[in-house]
Amino acid sequence: MKFVQILYSFFTTLLVTLSITKQIQAQKINTKNKEHYIAVLADGRIDSILVRWAPSSTYAWQLGIKYGYKLERYTVQRNGKPTAEMLSRATLVIDSIKPLPINKWDAIIKEDERATIVASGIYNDNVTIIKKDASISELMQAQQDLDMRMGFSLFACDVNLKFAQAAGLLFIDKAVNKNERYIYKISLANAPKNKEIMEGLTNISALQKQVLNKSILEKIQWGNRIASISWDTKLDKGIYTAYYVEKSTDGKNYKSVTELPIIAGSEKVNLTKNAYEDSLVDNTTLVYYRLRGLTPFGEIGPVSDVIKGHGNDLLAMLPIITKGKGDNLKRNTTIIWTFPNEHLKELKGFQILRANNGEGPYIEINEKLLLPYDTLFIDNSPQPSNYYKVKALGKDGEIAISFPYLINVYDAEPPAAPTGIKGVVNDSGYVVLKWKQNKESDLLGYRVFKANNLTEEFVELSRNFILKNTFNDTIAINTLTKEIFYKVVAVDQNFNNSVYSLAFELKKPDLVAPTKPLLMNLQMNKKGLSLEWSPSASTDVIKYVLQRVDKKTYDVKELLIWNPQKILQNKFILDSTAEQGNTYYYQIIAYDDAGNTAFGRTGELEFETGLRKPIIDFKGIANFQERTITLVWSYNKNVEVERYIIYRCKKGEPMEIYITLLGNKTYLEEKNLPIGNYYQYQIKAEIKGGIKTQISKIVEVKY
Repeated sequence: MKFVQILYSFFTTLLVTLSITKQIQAQKINTKNKEHYIAVLADGRIDSILVRWAPSSTYAWQLGIKYGYKLERYTVQRNGKPTAEMLSRATLVIDSIKPLPINKWDAIIKEDERATIVASGIYNDNVTIIKKDASISELMQAQQDLDMRMGFSLFACDVNLKFAQAAGLLFIDKAVNKNERYIYKISLANAPKNKEIMEGLTNISALQKQVLNKSILEKIQWGNRIASISWDTKLDKGIYTAYYVEKSTDGKNYKSVTELPIIAGSEKVNLTKNAYEDSLVDNTTLVYYRLRGLTPFGEIGPVSDVIKGHGNDLLAMLPIITKGKGDNLKRNTTIIWTFPNEHLKELKGFQILRANNGEGPYIEINEKLLLPYDTLFIDNSPQPSNYYKVKALGKDGEIAISFPYLINVYDAEPPAAPTGIKGVVNDSGYVVLKWKQNKESDLLGYRVFKANNLTEEFVELSRNFILKNTFNDTIAINTLTKEIFYKVVAVDQNFNNSVYSLAFELKKPDLVAPTKPLLMNLQMNKKGLSLEWSPSASTDVIKYVLQRVDKKTYDVKELLIWNPQKILQNKFILDSTAEQGNTYYYQIIAYDDAGNTAFGRTGELEFETGLRKPIIDFKGIANFQERTITLVWSYNKNVEVERYIIYRCKKGEPMEIYITLLGNKTYLEEKNLPIGNYYQYQIKAEIKGGIKTQISKIVEVKY
């Protein structure tokens, strides 16, 4: 327990909002920006995927401990293409992921005593009892105790994945395929409706392994038995959320200067500098430093380049800021300082440091080192609240830093209205909005408004300022309105609001099929098959397709395609391409602008008039040497012909039946006809069932 007490003592110097979990939430969260939600991250391991989540508040944390978490996995891509199931069906569901019972923590604590922090945070019996008549200070103390318990527990889970898994905040999915992409959704399990919190989502494939950069150790300022180590985190966003600073005195054997990782000292989105001060034994020993990043999944990145050096004595004198003022019109600040003239020859120059609070962290804001004789600096990009320090740099590496000086700047100019709003909504009504990030340095956040149409008042959705240029919403899909409208307002740190952005119109998914078009009165006539149609009553129909289906072969033939703008004037349609002897039915399909369809169809009808088209392949060939005329013809081989009837006459005389040929014979040879005549022939076929073809055209043979 002594070790745990030491850790608690160490943690009391940290704010809960500086934990790695909070860094995850600030960088990765996809929520409605409500106070209570679940933040989710995932990392691929080729054969598995690690899913990490964390609650955003003590309220959400306590609900997660009580009810547990539900994990759902949806397969959204396979071999790079969207899957049919998409978000309609979860391919993996874990109903309840809860912290291990208290008696299961002993083995974990034996392996690493820091696990006591997590277990005691979850199963702490020494909870402050709030009385009905509790004072405000007692209520605040109880909330602070709860915040501290949660902060300690989540921080320890960030350091060790075994702790996170035991606390019910990690799931390792080993049933994954390399060629698939998934969406994981984490929500409260079996929670009552009045205790719901916003679920968390993340999108990843098993091959999506986070590439770990080499951290950038920027510089070290050597003071009197102090090394001020600073590094740049700009390239580490979304990768590392804490760091280990490692020290060596021989350049070979390194050890972390802290037992726990060093966390960023601010939640400012645009802050890219981190710093740590390490004490030195003396100012003569050569010391080596290097840096390694720590991911939210407990992975340690490659080491940075090494910087070596030793301590330096401080300058004998400090710079003193004597005057500072802010210009609200020019939006700048000016500071003036002094440094003893007799010591100016010892200086290399001055650096100006700025922070938004007295405790820091302070960052350098002058691009070039100021000259030793400079005593004035103008900051053209101040914050509303500015704490300045002047750092004097000696020629041998010594430093001296002034006391902080506060300058406030009032800003009455609002930020620009957000632009470039885009959005998508899925079939469940889940909306994702995104817009261009404002460029104002004092931007506080955004507010989002919604309306069902442009004539009604827009209602604000965001309870708190939105820190990022994204927002998630959930809308009802099955409503009479087909659009939803959003506007965004930017707010600066002086709470100046921009004008509304242009309204962004988002089309709701259309899941409702149009009403059925109708086909009626299918009838047969000599020209073909006729039918009557009636259009769909839906106003969003963009296309109709008429199809004919052969009942015997189920062959589908598209006959007509038209749209409501070029609607058929006649309510009757004639199909003159139908073949007699076949049985058909017709169907009409209406397509709306969302791709939904509705079908109407007729009954079945056998197309048979008893009369077929004439034989067209009928020829007569004269052979003067053999003194013969040969007649040849062809007809559908699939039709059983009972007889062919051939008509003949001399040109100018009436046509008469000449001969009847039984069966499927397809030629006739005539011999010894009187020569010097024009003979004319016609033919027709009689088919089984009493069906006849029309008589053919006349074929004339000169003989």
